[in-house]
Amino acid sequence: MKNIEDVIKDIKIAPSTYQELINIALRRALKSEAGKLKSNLKRAEILKIRRITDYVSSYMRDIALKSPFLKELHPFYRELISLMINRDEYRMCLSRIYKASIIVRKISSEEIRRISKAKGNREILTYRRSFIGRVSSVLRKLDKCFKIIRRYQLEMLKLPSIRTDVPSIIVTGAPNVGKSSLLRVLTKAKPEIKPYPFTTKNIIVGHLETGSIPIQIIDTPGLLDRPLEEKGKIELRAIVALKHLKGAIMFVYDPSETCGFPLEYQHKIYQSICKWFPNTPKLIVGNKFDLLNEDSISNFLKVTGFNREKIICVSAISGENINLLKDRIANLIKNTN
Repeated sequence: MKNIEDVIKDIKIAPSTYQELINIALRRALKSEAGKLKSNLKRAEILKIRRITDYVSSYMRDIALKSPFLKELHPFYRELISLMINRDEYRMCLSRIYKASIIVRKISSEEIRRISKAKGNREILTYRRSFIGRVSSVLRKLDKCFKIIRRYQLEMLKLPSIRTDVPSIIVTGAPNVGKSSLLRVLTKAKPEIKPYPFTTKNIIVGHLETGSIPIQIIDTPGLLDRPLEEKGKIELRAIVALKHLKGAIMFVYDPSETCGFPLEYQHKIYQSICKWFPNTPKLIVGNKFDLLNEDSISNFLKVTGFNREKIICVSAISGENINLLKDRIANLIKNTN
């Protein structure tokens, strides 16, 4: 399956109107050698037609063939794009644009043959005008499709660049439990901030090197920090698309409850995550270990029902058990993949 970066960088953006495509092709033809061959009108007009044909036909062919083919994409991006577009409309328009690129070349061949047999200048100019008129008619009928495909393409360019060929750890948990602080201490390079489709939120992507396995750490502030049942339908589908990324979910609790949310509510979020991501492995982390005592840890285990061995308590502030957390992540990814 293709990486989204490779697909997006090759997209040929459709024109905003059919007339824009015609006008650019005409200007290019006039600037070419054809505009200088005034002594040989027949040769000049044939050259103009060929220049216009090459530009218009190739441009439309590239629109059709370099726009993403959904079946070639990773399921994560396939699901996100399916939320952006009407798939039937998308396929129909790309098909029509591709067929039109062939029709333009056919029209070109016909008019060039007629010009080659023309007896005088008036006849030559008549056939050239016929070519322009026929091509314009073909493109005019595609105007709606150009607008549709352009709109879809511009939305696709906003997709976050997440590697689907390496395992990911998706960091979740209630607000203010220290997810961003954990991401910073787990990853070395400055994390990348990327908008997430169908939400007003950004995701933050960092990278953890654990021997030979590169791992993406994805923080999802505002996305997976409350029960998913409270999300809108489209937003929920966009978030659940994350299930297609190979890897695991790291759910972060704040047993000290200094985040402002009681453990019962934090656990409710965890249960919601389990409902919507049933097949994704989970790593349970208790953050703010520097603020905990035996009573708060016992209460944490009582409220959640976890065994002590299931969780790992760390402190993003003091760095306590961070190396142990990195080892747990590496082992989980190794066993998952």
